[in-house]
Amino acid sequence: MSLSPENIALCQHIKANDTRCASPALRGRKFCYFHKQERQKQLEANANMRRERLTIRLPIPQDAESIKMARIKVMQLSVMQKIDHPTEALMHHALQIASNLPQTSSPGKKRLHENRPQRRRR
Repeated sequence: MSLSPENIALCQHIKANDTRCASPALRGRKFCYFHKQERQKQLEANANMRRERLTIRLPIPQDAESIKMARIKVMQLSVMQKIDHPTEALMHHALQIASNLPQTSSPGKKRLHENRPQRRRR
């Protein structure tokens, strides 16, 4: 087999400017050494993110303080890019619903609606 330029496979990576990488692909592979390494790192990062998502633990939303702590945790996870925006929005929505539910409190803990001003009845 001749190693003329027509017979050498080129890397199939498409750059951000929509041009194809001009480096020769590794033998029997679709990508050059650099892009093969980059794709492998990205796949490992994605796999790590999926594993970490499975271990996210939030406080049980049983009172105002635990809901506040859960919201803080969700914001931290979002900033650290451990959860995506739709997941963050869904979690905040669920916590908002939980904060609007009437709940009984444990002794020494404030009830969710305890700090709200009472409406005057006429």
